[in-house]
Amino acid sequence: MNAPVWFAIFMLLVTAAVALSNIHYGAEKRTNARLKMAQDELQHLAKVAERERIARDLHDVLGHTLSVIVLKSELAARRSSATRSEPGRRLCKWSRLRARR
Repeated sequence: MNAPVWFAIFMLLVTAAVALSNIHYGAEKRTNARLKMAQDELQHLAKVAERERIARDLHDVLGHTLSVIVLKSELAARRSSATRSEPGRRLCKWSRLRARR
């Protein structure tokens, strides 16, 4: 009669070990899923930050280029205002107005 008691205790311990390992595995799986989501979010934010940096750089370069064009067209208008024809004056005026928008 002593053998069935030890067998019952052994089976209880095995059942408890299996239950605890299942709980641990489930918790680990949920933690890994949250970690994967966090990594995906970080990758997405890094991509967005890089796109914003590129957009700022393009904006700065374009603004600088347009400023140079305006300055050069004003300089050209001042240097050659006496020798320019009417269509040339209209083109310079139009380009200055468009560049300042």
